[in-house]
Amino acid sequence: MRATSPLHASVSNSTYGLTTMPHGYASDTFWSEPLPDAPPYRHLVERLLAPLGRQVTRADVLRATWNHHDAAHSTCAIARVAKGEVCKVRVEPQRLEKTHHLPQETSLLRFIRELLPLPDLEIAYCPGDINAIVADAFAARDRWNGWTGCTPGTVYRSAALMQFRCQAKAYLPFFFWYRPNVFGSLADWDATTSALRARASALPWASRAPLAFFRGSINENMSPHACLRAPPHERPTRCELLHASVAQPSLIDYKVGPNTSRPFAQWARHKYVLFMEGTEEWADRLKLLLQLGSVVLVQELWCNEYYFWMMRPWVHYVPVSTRMEDLVDTVRWLRAHDAVAQRIGAAGQRFAAEHLSLANVRTFHRELLLGYAARFDASDDGGWPRGGCPAAPHPLKRRTLRDLNGPPFRYCRRAPR
Repeated sequence: MRATSPLHASVSNSTYGLTTMPHGYASDTFWSEPLPDAPPYRHLVERLLAPLGRQVTRADVLRATWNHHDAAHSTCAIARVAKGEVCKVRVEPQRLEKTHHLPQETSLLRFIRELLPLPDLEIAYCPGDINAIVADAFAARDRWNGWTGCTPGTVYRSAALMQFRCQAKAYLPFFFWYRPNVFGSLADWDATTSALRARASALPWASRAPLAFFRGSINENMSPHACLRAPPHERPTRCELLHASVAQPSLIDYKVGPNTSRPFAQWARHKYVLFMEGTEEWADRLKLLLQLGSVVLVQELWCNEYYFWMMRPWVHYVPVSTRMEDLVDTVRWLRAHDAVAQRIGAAGQRFAAEHLSLANVRTFHRELLLGYAARFDASDDGGWPRGGCPAAPHPLKRRTLRDLNGPPFRYCRRAPR
C-alpha cells in the first residue's frame, strides 16, 4: 500500500475484492486498504485465503511447490498433518542452499506442531526469498527500469506458506522463526518484547534524538566506498539511505562498518527508526521496532509479514517511499509536529503489545491453518501418493522449468539492472 505524507495527500482507501481471470489468476487489490482485526483474526485470515477460492486440491498443493523462478533451485516442500503428527513430504530437487533455509524449514515444522490439534491437511511451504515473488515488483515500480514476465495486476493462486505476503503472489504469510540471535526463541518471545518495551519506557520522549536511525549492512553486500561512488541508477535502497545520511547528518543517522551496530533497545534513543528491506523486497525487524515507542518509518515494500496488513499508516507507523525520496521531508514534518509523532510511536507500541503477544501470534497462525484446512480437499488424488507421518522416504519429483513455461505456470523474469 502506498500512502503519502499529510504534507502532500491523505491516505487513499479503496475496496478489497477479487476478479476472476484466466488460468487461476485474480486481480489483486489485497493491500488497497488496511484491515484492522482482533483475535482470532478471522477477517484477515479470510482475506488471505480468498485467492485460493473455495477448494484447495492435493494437485494444487503439489503445484504450489513448482511455482518458482527456477524449478531446479526451488526451496519448497510439503508439510503434512496426519492424526496429530506433523512431518515433511520431500519434493526434489529441493535446494536449501542458503544458511537460513534449513533453520527456516525446521522452525516452521516445529511451530506447526505447537499449534496442534489441527485437522489433517497437506500444505506447501517455501523457505527463502524466491526471486519470482519479487521480480515483478522491480518492474511494477520501474525501480530499475526493468520489465517482467508476470501479468500486471494479477495474483498467482498458490497454496503455500511463506514468511511474507506479496503483491501479485497469494502465498500465505507464516512466521518462520529462525533467527534466535535477533528475536530470541519463540517460547521466550513475550519476555523478549516485554524487556524491550521496559528499556524503551526508561527513555522519555523528550530525551530522544529527533533523528531517523538505522543500522544494518548495505543491500547486496555493497561496500560503503562502492555505495558512495555509485550513480543513482545503481544504488540499492540502503545505499540511497547512506547517501541521504551523508547529505543530511542532522536528520538521518546511518553508519556502516566495524563497531557501528547497536542493540535494538538502543534504537529507542531516537524518535524515529527506519524499517527497510534486506537484499530483497521484505524484512522481518518490524515486530521488534514497533516495541520501542519510536515512530517507525516503514519503507514501502512489495512483501510484508501478516500483521502489517492490520496496521494503519500515520496511525501505527509512518510510510516512506521505496527509494526514500520523501524521507528528508517526512523527518522534517515529524519534527515540526512532535506531539503527533509521539502519538504515532505510542500507538505502534500498543499495537505490538496487543497483536504480537505470543498468544495472539499463535492464535493467528492456528486460525490460518484451520481456514486452510476447511478448504483442503483430501479426497482429491492429486497425482501423488497419500500417506501419514512419518512420510514415505521416497521424495516426489518436481516438474522441470520447461513444464512451467505455459499457463498456469508462467514465471516472472527478474528485471535487469
